[in-house]
Amino acid sequence: MSASTENIYISLFIVGVSAWQVIWCTVFILCRGQEKYLHDDSNYQKYRGSKIAALVKLAFLYFTGTACFYIGNILFGAPLASQQEETAFFSLLLSALVLLPACCLYGTNWEKWLLTFTSYDSIECPTERSLRIVAICSIGGGWFGAFPIPLDWDRPWQLWPVSCVLGALCGHTLGNFISLSLVCSDSWRNRRNKVRQKLP
Repeated sequence: MSASTENIYISLFIVGVSAWQVIWCTVFILCRGQEKYLHDDSNYQKYRGSKIAALVKLAFLYFTGTACFYIGNILFGAPLASQQEETAFFSLLLSALVLLPACCLYGTNWEKWLLTFTSYDSIECPTERSLRIVAICSIGGGWFGAFPIPLDWDRPWQLWPVSCVLGALCGHTLGNFISLSLVCSDSWRNRRNKVRQKLP
């Protein structure tokens, strides 16, 4: 298989994963709060307008985040004069994995964004903690994925950004498992404390 064919497959895979995240977030935004307006026609137009505005904000944040990740990838050593398409697709993937879930929950509420991604001690909400863990693991996985690229093994997965994509996806998966285990342990601990309080 030639390098150009491999690049096409990698690009299609990245676009597919990013599209899946975008579709999931769009459905989430469109369906959130819809049950309140099912039987109230007077407010439905207002509700629909707010959803369109939310989708426009989602698109703006997604592409702004992609541009920021693109600049970050260049600063961390991605090729500047060549392979701009691969760098752009990797930036799309990182933006989809890191920013879209937070966009769904917070929109443009910058206080929530800052609280979630900069404050480590004051986060008590499991959702905010999970968003932070998944974001750190996704970015860290992409960064660790870059380590095999300069090695002289001459493997096809060492091409830019294959190992970074795999690292980001593995980090995203690991972050989801860590978040799920923390949520389950918190739930189990709370349930155990409630049972202890009921005992005489």
